Amino acid sequence: IDKSGSFEVDGATYNATLGTTVFTIGTGTGTLRLASTANNFDGGFTTNDVGTVEYDGVAQDIVTLNYNNLKLTNAGDKTALAALDIDGSFELASTATFLDGGFDHTVAGDWTDANGTFNSSSTINFDGAAQEITSFAGNNFNNLTISGSGNKDAKSVLDVNGDFLLSAGNFRPENHTHTFAGNWNDASVSGGFIPAGGTILMDGTTTTNISTNANNHFNNLTIGDGTAANTVETSTNVAVNIEGNFNVANNSLFSLKGNHSLKVDVVSVSAGGTLTVGSAGGNAILDFTTGGTRTMNVEGTINLTGNSSTERAVVLGSALNRVAFEIPATASGGLFQGSFFTFYHPAAAGVKINSSASHTMEFGHFTGATGTGDILLELSGASVL
Repeated sequence: IDKSGSFEVDGATYNATLGTTVFTIGTGTGTLRLASTANNFDGGFTTNDVGTVEYDGVAQDIVTLNYNNLKLTNAGDKTALAALDIDGSFELASTATFLDGGFDHTVAGDWTDANGTFNSSSTINFDGAAQEITSFAGNNFNNLTISGSGNKDAKSVLDVNGDFLLSAGNFRPENHTHTFAGNWNDASVSGGFIPAGGTILMDGTTTTNISTNANNHFNNLTIGDGTAANTVETSTNVAVNIEGNFNVANNSLFSLKGNHSLKVDVVSVSAGGTLTVGSAGGNAILDFTTGGTRTMNVEGTINLTGNSSTERAVVLGSALNRVAFEIPATASGGLFQGSFFTFYHPAAAGVKINSSASHTMEFGHFTGATGTGDILLELSGASVL
């Protein structure tokens, strides 16, 4: 297929057993269009890093080849028979359905499934340089891996039902809210995830974990969709950084483990949500010292539950960066439970625990603006301590 030329097979069979299918080096716009259901490339297949193979039949198997561009069009299932290596772009169009066959596939160019159906059961690995990812509402990835060099830009909302792994390059979520149901791991790439906008919503229904690099950060992070039960924990890497809003939604639990830190600015725990800080292994630190707003509003449950006098739950402010904490009187389920905890530098207005719940504090320590002196503990309404 020479340069921008095209070759179309409308019959039942494309048989290249005795000949090689070749895209000639040129502009890269050539197309091999296959409506056939029986396709044989045993004679050889060479892309020269140009051209597109388009499957535009009804139900078709995708031959296992090293493609440049791969395009799937027209209604019907297009089924991968093995792992696909796509050196160019992938496009799903014209109501086609891509069935990944449970195989892991690599894509080095742009991805768009915006006009077809894709519900993955495997891993899609974006292993090229600069790439754009566009996905249609209702479509989803299973596991999503970002590798290769360059920026991987999410040009639409992404729905990931499995694990996310950043092993190289940069993932840029842009100003979208993306849902991830599995584990999150960007630990191996310093500076590879530093968004200025967008939200990551972790909406799995099993216990999942976050492992991050200390030089990466979330913009906004939300735990749970407010409906399904959800538990997220910090993992082996000790620092998770959130520069925007951190919310624990209804029916969800976020657990900050011992010897881990969570850098935050604006924290909210919705009614029915739970934020737990502390366990064995060392101090668990909720760190507000780099935040510009430094507020924590709890309408659900806050557990500052350390394990011992040397394994404490810590809320960390500073003399110049004090922390405003409130459980409002309107939060009927707002609950403070504390043991072996330290709260450094609450705001001058004090720690406000105003809900009607029965709160507990034991082996707790509050420090004033300079690390010494009195702090205000406001218990109004029907609070019981």
